[in-house]
Amino acid sequence: MKALFLSATLLALALVSPAQETDEARITAAGKLIETMGIKDDMAVGFKAAMQPMLEPMIQQMGLNEVQVVELNALFTDWWENDIDQDSILGQFKSLYAETFTAEELTELELFYQTPLGRKLILTLPDLTQKGMQIGMTAAQEKQGELMAKVQAFQERVKKENAPEEEPAAEGE
Repeated sequence: MKALFLSATLLALALVSPAQETDEARITAAGKLIETMGIKDDMAVGFKAAMQPMLEPMIQQMGLNEVQVVELNALFTDWWENDIDQDSILGQFKSLYAETFTAEELTELELFYQTPLGRKLILTLPDLTQKGMQIGMTAAQEKQGELMAKVQAFQERVKKENAPEEEPAAEGE
């Protein structure tokens, strides 16, 4: 009986270990890729880029002076640097990359990002992404009137569909 139990345990370990090694290899390769790509630095740059448009309405609404604007920026920066668990975010990125790519693919990507073209892509991709988003936003803003007309027509139709039906008045009332 002990021999049967030992055999079953060894078989289970043999079946589980390759999958664990693959997951560990993927996580390790994803970590190397993320480091090579400089994602932690990109997160900080992305946060600062996203922060400004988010703060502008607050600054206007609150009527802040220059000193207060600096204080508000410092408040948000402190929040990002001290309250947001960036290591946890990077861990989630590792898991995401590990789920998406094989260890071999992750290694190939890392090697690519170490080439001059890969380095150039790392350096230019945030700007290209931001400019691409701006192109999309501009196109959407140019057609915002059409969208608003469609939304208004939708709202009016829904209002009619959801309106309680009026019952005919009974005779003699």
